[in-house]
Amino acid sequence: MGGLFSRSAIKYLQDTKSKIKVRSLTTLGTPWQGAPFANPTDPTDQQSGCDGQQDCLDLLKVFGAFAPIVLIENRRDQIDALNKFNEGALANIPITLISGNAFTKAGGNPSVWPNDGIVNVSSALAQDVPDSVINHRTCYLYEGGTHSVYISENSKPPRPVNMAITWNDTVGNWVDLAIQNSANALKQPNRQNCPAP
Repeated sequence: MGGLFSRSAIKYLQDTKSKIKVRSLTTLGTPWQGAPFANPTDPTDQQSGCDGQQDCLDLLKVFGAFAPIVLIENRRDQIDALNKFNEGALANIPITLISGNAFTKAGGNPSVWPNDGIVNVSSALAQDVPDSVINHRTCYLYEGGTHSVYISENSKPPRPVNMAITWNDTVGNWVDLAIQNSANALKQPNRQNCPAP
């Protein structure tokens, strides 16, 4: 949730009239609309949000037992409230959104699939987050990318570590590009490579 914490930090800087100005924000697999494991599609079955994905079910056990606050923080209603609270904080700050899609399921629930092992693509690319929350965005999808080295190593079967979007050279180049182009990014078209809302 580093991207959401960063956005909250930007709002805090603005609210406190800090001299620190943020030129751009790049997020990697951030749950802008929540994470499937925290959002059951059947209210009577906590596991239903995983739509049968074993890696998701395993994470649900970990978070439920050892970090239950993560389940609350990643619920769609909680994230929607946070987005609303921070509305306008990212005005005039270009945002780059990066997602991976290592896990897919033909005919699966589109609110779950495809995903990077933790966050589904539509959430990581903020598909339904309005422009009042993310004023200007550019999106990248790393094909076959996992959320992290942890997901790569612990998925079944394990996936190459360099497929983690936090560990990948191509993704690193996208991050560098976002930083280098931050001064001119707002002059470029909005929602480049982003899914339609």
